Amino acid sequence: MDLSEKQGSSGSALTDIDGMSMTDMVAAFGQTWGAFSITQALQQAAFLVCCDILAQDMAKAPLQLCTRLKNGTYRVMEAKEHEAAAFLALDPNYRHTWFEFKEMMGLWGAISSNSYAVVKRAPNGDALELIPVQFGNVSSILSGRAVFYDVTAGSIQEAALLGGSFLRVPERDMIHVRSRILNGFDGYSTMMAGRKTLQTGEAIETYRDDLFSDGAEIRGVFEKELGATILPEEVFNRLRSQLKLMMNRFSRNKEPIILEGLKFSPIASNPQDAELTKQFEAQIVATGRLLRIPPQKMFHLVNVKYENLDTMEKSYIGDTMEPFLQRYEGRYDRALLSDKDRLAGLTIRHNREALLLTDYKAETERLSRMVERSVIKRNEARGKMGLSPDPDGDVYLLPSGYSLVKEDGTVVAASSKPSSDAGTTPAPDQPAQSGKTELHLVKG
Repeated sequence: MDLSEKQGSSGSALTDIDGMSMTDMVAAFGQTWGAFSITQALQQAAFLVCCDILAQDMAKAPLQLCTRLKNGTYRVMEAKEHEAAAFLALDPNYRHTWFEFKEMMGLWGAISSNSYAVVKRAPNGDALELIPVQFGNVSSILSGRAVFYDVTAGSIQEAALLGGSFLRVPERDMIHVRSRILNGFDGYSTMMAGRKTLQTGEAIETYRDDLFSDGAEIRGVFEKELGATILPEEVFNRLRSQLKLMMNRFSRNKEPIILEGLKFSPIASNPQDAELTKQFEAQIVATGRLLRIPPQKMFHLVNVKYENLDTMEKSYIGDTMEPFLQRYEGRYDRALLSDKDRLAGLTIRHNREALLLTDYKAETERLSRMVERSVIKRNEARGKMGLSPDPDGDVYLLPSGYSLVKEDGTVVAASSKPSSDAGTTPAPDQPAQSGKTELHLVKG
């Protein structure tokens, strides 16, 4: 088998605007994209927050094995129903929890647009462990149409997880999640795509640090009054020495500086003239655009109102998180499910409800309507509100005069009034006479 055609950590043909290969630019945090490193980017608060938001939002959404139903919805399968559901109910490996695993995968997805995890399998092909790997520690090898991944452990801990300092992994045993694919194989890194924006952010941070690190130091020039005679060199040197001594005393003890016959003119930068605040706010927005993070998620609450917060959150979930989650779900399906399972409608999904902004008043009203309209049982509503099940709570509430009917017309359950009102129950297509809707308990 010819394994001579080797690709870099994130591709072979893909290069940056300077013509440097990604293999040369990327290996770990300390290495750089051109002249810019991951560490430098993560030291910018806006970029770090954006990466954290994507990673943590994905991590907090539980992974569930679901089966597609005919009506387009999904049913969550229990651990006893399938091996993959049992695997998701435990830990991905002996060191990480699912939250830690997904957070690491999400971080590398946000930073480099490439996330890797090695799949350790049992002899029958079932997954035993998922081991996340740093982006810079993976390189790809081509042999005809076959793809292999060379994984080099970046630490003793990673070597212990992998079972060695070096591992060659076939494509079916590597979860490779990539986005912004230009060469058909690897993701084009956010660090590379947004390098100029991040470098501008670093320049603003450096300018601000320099500005405030001056402390009480005075920057300026001492000028003679107009028409004054030229100072002799001996007097000039003496004044300069005195000024240096006084500046040191001022810095240490705040002693005043008085030089007779000279006028001080400051030349320090003025933050207001430099519009530092506006530039800083513009940089936050520009950084958020790289990862499609809206301002309110980065705690940049300028022009954000409570009235439109819910709409903005839903837009974020639909436009940013939905594509992000689907990339990972597709790779989990390929690695953890057989073709037979996938054709049968099984799929691994993140629980989207965990991503929704919780408005307790609106959520309580929504659950009340769902219970009253027989969408969910009472105990299901109690569970969503964090309450313990009621021994008699596995029942539906049906409005008086309504029935649950199958598509073929079979009545599953029907509500009825107490016996004292027998014969007075309105027909199913007629509303109740009273102003309130009467509800009756019906077993599920």
